[in-house]
Amino acid sequence: MISTTESSAALLGIARAWTPLTEAVQDARQHAWPPLTLRQYLAQRGDEEELEARTWRAEALRALERDPAQIGRRPVPLRLDLIGTIALIEAGLLELADTTAAHVQRPPVSMPRPRRAAYATSRAQRIVWEDHARRVAAAQADAADPRRWRYADPRTGRHRQSGREAALWLLGRVTGAPGPFLSLPGPLRERIARASVQAEACIDQALGLGAGHTTLAMPCTCGGRIRLYGDGTLPTAMCTGPCARTWHAAATPA
Repeated sequence: MISTTESSAALLGIARAWTPLTEAVQDARQHAWPPLTLRQYLAQRGDEEELEARTWRAEALRALERDPAQIGRRPVPLRLDLIGTIALIEAGLLELADTTAAHVQRPPVSMPRPRRAAYATSRAQRIVWEDHARRVAAAQADAADPRRWRYADPRTGRHRQSGREAALWLLGRVTGAPGPFLSLPGPLRERIARASVQAEACIDQALGLGAGHTTLAMPCTCGGRIRLYGDGTLPTAMCTGPCARTWHAAATPA
């Protein structure tokens, strides 16, 4: 059984990786590898590793400077392989949020019956009208509560939320964040846990993050920790802090 801590970490990881994932679709050039902080770290590891880092940087620059008119392998304008991955993950997260909301989201407070407009001629009438106005305002505020999950538009079938927003909303339900919600049932909690772990693994694979990873001693410029991933081919670094930036080793140009 997947723990709440593990599922929470997976959902948070999905939310943090969503921007790099969507940007990777159009970012065929890839960021230079390694970044300044990693170069400084690698310099402390010895001349051999520094030489390898310089080689990566040179290859990345050659890939960026390649004339589009030249014959040879070049980065394509769009990462077509990621488009289907993003659509699949997002559809799963949105469907899971819909299912979860149907079980735990409390219906909005009922709107009071409308009253015929009239001038209050006594203190008792003013109290009645003020109470009615408060009930109307409370019902409107409850229906518009931003913590509520918004279902797909029945006319278009589309959600206003993204996969990232679905992950964060599900994270709130897993961690018991306050709002117009009931407690999360055990079976549904386990379903969210399984789905979140699988989705995070799918994102890691899409971004080229291997199973092996280590946390570097030197932090990112935003203050977060940098995790270095690699499967022995193309190393990737990801900041686990607020910026959630990723750096990829450029493939060897033709």
